Amino acid sequence: MNKFLHCLLAIAALSPGAGLSAASAGQLSVHDISHIVPSAETETSGTQANTQTMTVGYCLEPSISMGTGKGTRIGGALQLNAATVAMFAGNKITAVLVANGSTKSTTTTSAPIEVFCTKTLDGTPIAKATGQMDYTNTKKYNTYEFASPITIEEGQPLYIGFIAEQQEADEYPLTADGYPGHDAINEPGGFYGLTDDYGDFGWSVGPASQYGYPCVKVIIEGESMPTDMCRLSAIGVPYSTDPEQPFTAEIEITNTATNEITSVGISYRIADGEPQTATADLTQPIGYGVSAVVSFPVTYPAEGNNVKFEATVSTVNGRPNGAPETMTSASTTFLSLSPENGFQRNMVVEEATGTWCGWCPRGIVGMEKMKELHSDGTFIPIAVHGNYSATQRDPMTSSSYTSLINNVGGGFPASLINRNKGYYGIVDPDFDNFKAAYADIVNRPAVAKVEIDSIERKSRTTDIYAKVTFGISEPNATYRLAYVITEDEVGPYNQSNYYSYLSQNMPLEGWQDKEPYVSTMYNDVARAISSYNGTANSIPASVTAGEPVTHRGSVSSTAVKNYKNAHYIALLINTTTGCIENAVLYTPSDPSSITDIEADADPDAPVRYYNLQGVEVADPVYGHIYIRRQGSSATKIRF
Repeated sequence: MNKFLHCLLAIAALSPGAGLSAASAGQLSVHDISHIVPSAETETSGTQANTQTMTVGYCLEPSISMGTGKGTRIGGALQLNAATVAMFAGNKITAVLVANGSTKSTTTTSAPIEVFCTKTLDGTPIAKATGQMDYTNTKKYNTYEFASPITIEEGQPLYIGFIAEQQEADEYPLTADGYPGHDAINEPGGFYGLTDDYGDFGWSVGPASQYGYPCVKVIIEGESMPTDMCRLSAIGVPYSTDPEQPFTAEIEITNTATNEITSVGISYRIADGEPQTATADLTQPIGYGVSAVVSFPVTYPAEGNNVKFEATVSTVNGRPNGAPETMTSASTTFLSLSPENGFQRNMVVEEATGTWCGWCPRGIVGMEKMKELHSDGTFIPIAVHGNYSATQRDPMTSSSYTSLINNVGGGFPASLINRNKGYYGIVDPDFDNFKAAYADIVNRPAVAKVEIDSIERKSRTTDIYAKVTFGISEPNATYRLAYVITEDEVGPYNQSNYYSYLSQNMPLEGWQDKEPYVSTMYNDVARAISSYNGTANSIPASVTAGEPVTHRGSVSSTAVKNYKNAHYIALLINTTTGCIENAVLYTPSDPSSITDIEADADPDAPVRYYNLQGVEVADPVYGHIYIRRQGSSATKIRF
């Protein structure tokens, strides 16, 4: 992770894991060390002939280091959960490996460190050892040995980690891998020990969603190490397939044993079909902790959505997989749809952005360029503005859209594409990324077409009349509609600009020629969403192909400043996957026009008021625009 290309929310806003104290990290500072090349690793000491040694850890390569201020403590830890402890029961923990942090100080070259093994993070250590973290060998792992090895007992999870003393403000004792996408269930390695603004120390898992895992590993020795064990770490199929065409299923496996893996056997099943098997020989054997992807062809000749695909790694090297059952199986779903029964699929981008975010002009450029290329409604942009802190706020935030900010992990700028995070990931809103995703999305038929027939503005809300037509019948449909209002030409507000020639001076469609703060008019600003996960019962539990489903939704419009610049969006959300199946963007052809209002023949008729869609309004609201009609005269006014 490069902190200079990614604006991050304060860690104090993140939630701790169950049973852990919420350590505030308002003083947390980060140092990018991704460019530093570590010296050679320390060799593990030799063992007796029948004893094997394994290094167990869940972190990737060291990338960033961090600290919490002079005179504070900071630490990192991993957990050997019940499944892992069961695999290594009877063997011994002998040492802890910790990646050295970094410093900008010219006088401090090391920091006191204590490593520990404990049954609970806040409990008394079973064993501990002390030493010095070596800042002169940043990113290199130092080995800290326990005086007496710790026997691993089945049924008792263990925490292994370290706590370092930060002596100066410009020290960064904790090193992390910068990867926020770890599997926290099977590989729980994201425990941070932090000193808060009040000087209290506590443990939290919150920072892992932004900074990845602390770089901590444990050395295990013994004569009964696990063999022929493999974890199914990821499963993937295309999210839409043609029932007349075979497709490729991919399984990511991770070796959790001492011996190398050369082949695996996989059993899989689609929907309610019979179990099938496939065997994959690896082109390159993999050792402990190493992952590989195996693929095999699959066919499913029927149509349907949310079709379940489940797989199990049943054999390793021709022998039964010895890993716990919870680690060997996984499932996913997909859409099987003939192109002739599908509809045009539109691309929805929900982007987390902020006026305070210096790298967010990248998203502004990406969205505008996509709109220029695809003005036919197949690209639907939604700019969701968020705050950085209590003092760095964005005037265009929408409280109804905070779920989007949470779903992108707190990083700005970042976006979701059709909310399909499992397939497209959290997407940097760069134009090239959008362009590549668009080419994939629009060529996949959608299960339904979404339309907006009309809108009706009220005093504080807008009703949206939507229609959804499905291409296939589904007796157990799991869909909801959500409605969004966006607005163009909002502002002007000052946009932070790190691309400026007075800042980082990086090329970006002319932003490098602008000042560090740029007066900006904003487009596609999310004013409100009716419900992030959709409105319950907006789509019936059973749908029939070709029979339209109609729904009237309501969304707040109090934040809209100028209805001439407003757009209305209907999202069809699959509640099984959380993805947006399809969507439509609706812009009234002439927002200031009025239709279907007949003039009275009597010129002495009382005054009547209509909204801009021609609907009579009994109680006009101050400041809103209406059509005032009296007899045969009709005039547009601001009430």
